[in-house]
Amino acid sequence: MESQSGSALVVKSNALISAMVDLSLMGNRFLAFAITLLPRDLDPLSGKPVELEVPVLEFATAFELDPKNAYREIEALADQLQRKIITLQPDQTLDGSRVKVGLITRQKYRDGEGRVWIRFDEELVPHLVGLREQFTQYNIKDVYQFGRASTWRVYEILKQYKSAGKREIDIEDFKRMTATVGKYPRPTDLKRFVID
Repeated sequence: MESQSGSALVVKSNALISAMVDLSLMGNRFLAFAITLLPRDLDPLSGKPVELEVPVLEFATAFELDPKNAYREIEALADQLQRKIITLQPDQTLDGSRVKVGLITRQKYRDGEGRVWIRFDEELVPHLVGLREQFTQYNIKDVYQFGRASTWRVYEILKQYKSAGKREIDIEDFKRMTATVGKYPRPTDLKRFVID
């Protein structure tokens, strides 16, 4: 397995980003880290799931986790991703059906060896590899320092529209996109605690 580097790319379809509004900060970190491990030569339309090994110590090092707790932390994060059901609309699926799928569909562990494998469902693979349009990509090193899930969301929203140079978003839509509905009733607080 290749070593994880700070220049590794995270690539996701914009549809997938929109479906993951309420993912925790560590859930975002784990998913982004796993995405960088996907082979870029995968056929996104193969109709097959993709299983990959996640190097526990590299993840722990990248996000400054205690190596003694990293295996347990990864298992908790994988549980979170397996429970997180996203809905793909007919124009986003292989056969034109509306599909609900977990962000990961399987976990496998070799206890005592510190080895973990996760599986991405075949419906999710086209949202992670071989993307030619409506996708967002960034270097994983650019998100290491984020301390909140909402910061991650703002970053991905801005990256989606980088080439356009600007994006106007209604405040309520912005709150929904950053999972801050019901928080920060004053726009100045939203600006201070989420945007800035």
